[in-house]
Amino acid sequence: MLVLGFRTSPTEVRYALLEIDGQDATFTNANGENRLKFPNGMTTADQKLPWLHSECERILRQNQNIEGVVIKTSEYGRRSETANVRLATYMEGVLINLAGQKNIPLSVKTYASLGTSRSAVKAFAAAKAGQSQTIWNEQMADAVAAAWAGRN
Repeated sequence: MLVLGFRTSPTEVRYALLEIDGQDATFTNANGENRLKFPNGMTTADQKLPWLHSECERILRQNQNIEGVVIKTSEYGRRSETANVRLATYMEGVLINLAGQKNIPLSVKTYASLGTSRSAVKAFAAAKAGQSQTIWNEQMADAVAAAWAGRN
C-alpha cells in the first residue's frame, strides 16, 4: 500500500511516499522530490494556500494509488498561538480538504500517537523506512514517521 505523509511549516512542506508491505517500507521519494518550498515572494496565506493545494493535487495525480494520507501536526499546548503556527494549521486544512475531496483516508498524528518524540524521530523514521539523501531533518523525519503510521 502507498501512504503519503506530510509535515507543514510556514516556509515549506515536507512529504514522504512510503510503499508499505506489512512491516517493510520503502521510502519511494527519498532521493526525489520530497520538499515543497514556497516560491520567493509568497509570504501570505492567500498566496501560499492555493499554491500548496495545486502542488498537492499534482502529487496525488502522479501517485494515483495512494491509499492513505497522514499529517504530523504540531504538539498540542506546547506553544502559544502565533502567526506561523496558525499558517501551518491552515496548510494542514488544505491537505485535509484535498484528501476528503479525493476520498482518501486521512489521519492527523502527534508524536505520542506516532510512538516517538522530536528528539528521537530522525532515528525512528530512518529505522522504519530509511532516510533522504539531502536535507534529512526533523520535518522530513516527521513526514516519514507519519506515513509509517498510515500502515494500520
